Amino acid sequence: MHFDTDFCHGDRLMKYWVEGPRAGAMELVAHLPGFPDNVRINDKGQFWVAIDCCRTQAQEILVHNPWMRSLYFRLPIKMKILARIMGMRMYTVISLFDENGEIIEVLEDRKGVVMKLVSEVREVEGKLWIGTVAHNHIATLSYP
Repeated sequence: MHFDTDFCHGDRLMKYWVEGPRAGAMELVAHLPGFPDNVRINDKGQFWVAIDCCRTQAQEILVHNPWMRSLYFRLPIKMKILARIMGMRMYTVISLFDENGEIIEVLEDRKGVVMKLVSEVREVEGKLWIGTVAHNHIATLSYP
């Protein structure tokens, strides 16, 4: 199976079956509070989802109007200012789900102290490695 984010609505995590009796089938795993970037499975079969910010009403409008979204991101304005216009809070949400989409853990950095705009999280030997496209460093946290 293959996990992916839903690019149409931007708030769902989908499971796509690559082989076996369900090959070609897609199913909803979880609704998310923000915009997922990457999904990484740990050695227990659970999966971490990196989520940028949390949705606002303005973002919902852009998600459902691709032409408006395209126009918005072509504006010659810095991303930080565009984010303020949209009411985005630049903080991180990292969620751990089981194979059925049940939430196991949610880690938040509401003040953006550790990392803003997280794009990936990977669990390796008791540590979370957290990456972002907004900074030139990787954060690590002991887990659990």
